[in-house]
Parts: sequence; structure tokens; C-alpha cells
Amino acid sequence: MNISEILKKAISLSPKKQVDFSEIAKSTINIKNIKNINIDDFDTESISVGIFIPKSKNKEIAVSVKLVLETSGSFCRIFENTSELLKSIDENLIQIVIIIPDNAQDESLEFCKTLRISHNLLEIPVLSLIPKDENGLNSELVEKCNKSGSTSILVRPFDILDIISKIQSLSTLHIQFKKNQDLYKSEKEKSSFLYFVTHNVNTPLTILLNEIHELSKIDFDENTKQMIQNIQMATDQINSVIQNVLTSYRISDGRILLNPKKINLKEFIEIENLFLKPKSERKNQDFIVELNSDEEIDDYVICDENCLKGIYQNIVDNAIKYTPIGGKIKIWTSKKDNFLQLNIADNGRGIPDEKKVKLFKKFSNIGTKPTGKEKTNGLGLYVVYELCKLNNIKIEYSENTEWQTGSIFTLTIPI
Repeated sequence: MNISEILKKAISLSPKKQVDFSEIAKSTINIKNIKNINIDDFDTESISVGIFIPKSKNKEIAVSVKLVLETSGSFCRIFENTSELLKSIDENLIQIVIIIPDNAQDESLEFCKTLRISHNLLEIPVLSLIPKDENGLNSELVEKCNKSGSTSILVRPFDILDIISKIQSLSTLHIQFKKNQDLYKSEKEKSSFLYFVTHNVNTPLTILLNEIHELSKIDFDENTKQMIQNIQMATDQINSVIQNVLTSYRISDGRILLNPKKINLKEFIEIENLFLKPKSERKNQDFIVELNSDEEIDDYVICDENCLKGIYQNIVDNAIKYTPIGGKIKIWTSKKDNFLQLNIADNGRGIPDEKKVKLFKKFSNIGTKPTGKEKTNGLGLYVVYELCKLNNIKIEYSENTEWQTGSIFTLTIPI
């Protein structure tokens, strides 16, 4: 009997049968020398496998499986104790676990449940080697294995290549999971660093913006005025990027704490326009504001003021960016049922149909360029959309058919 036949016989055994392993023990096995088995296609990265057999059950199968896997390049170790195996997993000494349950009450299935409390299906894959029943598949045990957290199942008896292939597949899943975890950790570190930098730039930038704003009020000569205006434009752009990066990070990290309150929308817009209107004037745009003047209509809305500021500033700033020099921007309010509607329109180039589906996605390219060499980071409308969701504000985009070109963003805000 050659080695191939001995291994196949050993693996196909049911737990009740016995086999003499002395012939295998005396042999030095090189998997490539085993006859009738094409192993060349299997180039599994070295991985550590723990075979769990509580109370020494199924030791014959465990020994033969260990032998097969070690000859194919894996390191294998047999465990009879739950705590010892869990310790080896926690110390990263074992990456894949094999269990050999015989029935739905098997102790190895309980171990699998325990493992899944701290490790998911791909972090530590579990392969269950189960026996056939009189119907062949043993569906009851398959269901129990799945519920216990088994990653994959192989029915005994099986061919040698079947188990090598399974371990190779699980090894690939485990390695990919680890790579994804490492990538996630790296991205998390980059994101934290970016937040740290932008957060620490934010305070001195705010002071700088205030000082520049005060300088702009002084009656300097034309060259100095132009210089101050250029500095103001540059710092405004930097501030826009900083605020959107900070807000985007807080949104994704769940750091935004809402403080909803009654806000006089008319007064709010008038204050915000003190900073936004000069940007429009620098491009000689017609900045039209038509706020509700009906005293019978309540101008108050309910939302977080900082969020509303982020929403309004981003939409109006975008309107200014994408509206040509000498173009028009119009802002007006109206009432609809139990909501106030805030509308911001422009006569820019609008948004191409194929780009509308990505309008509120992070880093989306809407297909148009700013008209005054302004910079854009692709975060503005993403931030707007997420802040609207947090405050129960409905946001809608429509084409500006009245002016034959451009965009209209409509905010429907609870009152």
C-alpha cells in the first residue's frame, strides 16, 4: 500500500473504525512524491492550523489531516483543551481552526460559539469536518455548524485534495481579512492625523480671518485693498476646506452632537450673507435676497444652528463658485405646510444628468469647474447632505428652468 492510499484510507475513516498509523509514522513524506495526487496547483501561503478534538475524540482523523496539511506546507497542531487553543489564537499562533463534530451536541460546536464572541468568520476561519448520515448530507449537523459560526464545511469521507483546497481558500480569506484590517488601521491613523492637523489649524485661521475682515474696512490705497482682497479670498478657500474636512470627519466618526433650537431663519440668513455676499460681489454677481416679509408667517425653524450654518454656507458658496462673473444668485424663502423652504438658485452651468446620481457623494466630481479659479475639494455637498439628514431637513436639487441654465437647491426645514 503506497502513502497516497494510506492517507486516503485514514481520512475516509469513520470515528468507530481503527487504523494502524505505524506505516505513516515510519515514512518521510514529501507531498510532491505522493503518487496519483496533483499538488502542483496548490501553493498555499504558510499558515498555522489548530485541529480541535475535545476528550481525544476522532484522534485518528485529526492525525491524518495534520499529516496531509503539513505535507502541503501548513503548520498544524492538535488541541484537546479549549483554553489552550483560545490562548494560541489570541497569541496569533493559530490562524485557522478545524473541528470534527459527530453530532449537534458536540463540544467542538460550543467552542466555535465561544470563538465567535471575539473573532469573526474571516478573522479566524473554522472548517467543520462532519460525517455523512443515512441521507448523505447530514443537514441537521450542517445547520448546527452554521449557527455555531463555522466558516466552511467538508463532509467525510473526502479526497485529500478537497481538504487542501478548503484550507487554501480559508487561508486566502484570512490573509485578505488581515490586509483589509491593516489598511483600515492605516486609513484610521491618516484620518486621525488629518483631523489633528485641521483642528489645530482651525483656531489660528479663525483669528486670521477676523483680522483680515477688519483690515478690509480700512480705507487703504487701491493696491493695498487689492492685496487684502486676494489674501481674504485665499484664506476663505482654506477655511472652507478646513471646515468641511472637520465636519466630514465628525460625521463619519459620530462626533457631531446636535443642539436643536428655534432659529429665526430670516435673521440667520442676513447674518450669514454679511460674509457670503462680498464673495459674490468680487465676481460682480447679482446677489438677490427675497426673504419672507409676511408678519403672519413664523420665520422660526427647529434645527442645530451650527449644522444649518454648514449647510447654508456650502450651498451658497457653491452657487458663487459655479456662477460666472456677472451672473445671478437668488435666495428666497417660502412656507409649505409645517415647513419653511429655503431656496438657493444660480444661473451657472448646472449639473450634467450623468453626474446627478453622485451629487451628494463624498469627493464626487459634478463635471463643472469653478468660474473664478476657486478651489473645490468635493466634500461640500456631501457635508450638506449628511447634516440635512441629521436635522430632518429635506434637500432637493432641480434645474433652473426660469433662467434657462443653472441649479436650484431647496431646503425644507421643520418649524
